[in-house]
Amino acid sequence: MYLYYFLTTLKNVLPLLYRSNTQNNLNADQVENLVVPLPPTALQDDIIRFLDRETAKIDALVAKQEQLIATLQEDRIATITQAVTKGLRKESCEVSKTPYLDSHPKSWVPTKLKYHASVQTGITLGKSAEVDRSVALPYLRVANVQAGSVNLAEVKELAVNRSDVSSYLLRAGDVLMTEGGDIDKLGRGCVWNGEIDPCIHQNHIFAVRCGESLTSKFLVYLLETAHARDYFMLTAKKTTNLASTNSTTLKALPIALPTVLEQAEIVEFLDGRADRFKQLTSAAAAIIERLREYRAALITDAVTGKIDLREMV
Repeated sequence: MYLYYFLTTLKNVLPLLYRSNTQNNLNADQVENLVVPLPPTALQDDIIRFLDRETAKIDALVAKQEQLIATLQEDRIATITQAVTKGLRKESCEVSKTPYLDSHPKSWVPTKLKYHASVQTGITLGKSAEVDRSVALPYLRVANVQAGSVNLAEVKELAVNRSDVSSYLLRAGDVLMTEGGDIDKLGRGCVWNGEIDPCIHQNHIFAVRCGESLTSKFLVYLLETAHARDYFMLTAKKTTNLASTNSTTLKALPIALPTVLEQAEIVEFLDGRADRFKQLTSAAAAIIERLREYRAALITDAVTGKIDLREMV
């Protein structure tokens, strides 16, 4: 166990010894030649007892913060679901006769997404383009689309025939939605604000273009509701830990639609709550990071003799 604790202190050193650019590995000679500080067995036992006790305390604190983050996420989804499916005006509800759709305020219209938005599918990767009639354009892939935001840290380019460009172009206000991936990420969406122009998208991302009766931000929140998640999970094609949907299923998503004015009220309310959830989650994540840094430093100091354990064990 002492050796285990010592090896954890080499986390930042071992990468310097890796012998491959594609797979991290060490050979037997490198492991055998590692210099290990070896105190007397009795002191090793003291170090082990001390670290077992102290790291257990730290791990318990980390677990509490992780549980707090999980609870905040559950509360966030519950808040979104309540606002987007029941509204803010405390209006009496009626039971929906539409499959997959729960009760909704009486003034809301039970309908399907396809009557209020169009769904644009993207370009298939590997599709050949004529060299003299094509243009290289930035395109979005699944890794770029997060729940509620776009990650543009790495945007690749793709050659596409000029005659096909208009079929795949994104417009500001489009709701980007993933076709599939990890089961818990199925249906995640965000609003495209035209950060890159022109820009296209691949076929594993849908671009949902809302009509006058549906706002983009309201749809993004709707996609995060328990109702929408259940719908996509029940209708998805599943394999181990993966799931996918299609444009037909997406367009058939049952929704209860309030007026555009009420949609704006709900979005404003949820944006404010989202900021608060983000602050609390970030604070918990920062605490976890500091605890883990302290844990690593404590182990290093203990196995290298920087802590006097005579009165601590």
